Amino acid sequence: MTSGMDGFARSFRRAHPAVQARRSLRPGEWLRVGLLAGLVAALVAIAFDLAVAERVVDRAVAAEGNDHAAVAVPEPFSRGGQRGGLVTGELILGAAAAFLLAGAATFLGPRARSPRRLWLLMTAAAIWGVVVLPAVVYPPLPPGVSSTLGIGERQLLYLAVVAVGLGGFAAAVHVWSTRLRYRRLLAVAAALVPAALVVALLPDAGADTSRLPAGLLTDFRVVSIASQLLFWSALAVAGALLLRPRQPGA
Repeated sequence: MTSGMDGFARSFRRAHPAVQARRSLRPGEWLRVGLLAGLVAALVAIAFDLAVAERVVDRAVAAEGNDHAAVAVPEPFSRGGQRGGLVTGELILGAAAAFLLAGAATFLGPRARSPRRLWLLMTAAAIWGVVVLPAVVYPPLPPGVSSTLGIGERQLLYLAVVAVGLGGFAAAVHVWSTRLRYRRLLAVAAALVPAALVVALLPDAGADTSRLPAGLLTDFRVVSIASQLLFWSALAVAGALLLRPRQPGA
């Protein structure tokens, strides 16, 4: 897998030699890197979802069907259609992440030490702010599990958690780059203190999971979070390989 990715990266750099020639990249170059890395990340997440996560989702859907058997309302989409939507959604997510990261990198690039370091910092920020912190505050819920919060309220709370996570990570990176005496400790505090406040102050989801079969809730959360971590980790690795400085003779 690594050798294949190395060859992929070398082919990209031959096609776009200017990517490695400057400290800061042009918007179009960032977008090319983002789209290629986003495609790789989407394919990795799709493979995991279809091979592992969908088995747990099938169990959750079956449990939901048992709870609502008396209603006898036909499902608007078959499981096959839902899997097709999953594949499409992951590809769209990969493209959206590419555009967002390319835009952020274009803005931050002139102040970064290197394109590769900037890419890794941005994807690390996403892992913390988009995956880890929201999973702590509002962990994923299986289909059919009710919540005391409305869908609109949950979406706003999720966006608030993401904003706090990304802002805290950015503050931590800034503090780390200073010459303050206790910069490392202060950087950790800059990321963790806002996260702790979010956990303590935001309302609980109030989900009723008492009717779920034993182990289903844990399994669903594990595969949901693992899929997101795989996506962003693959995005980070693929982008870092594409931005790796060219070795002599490569």
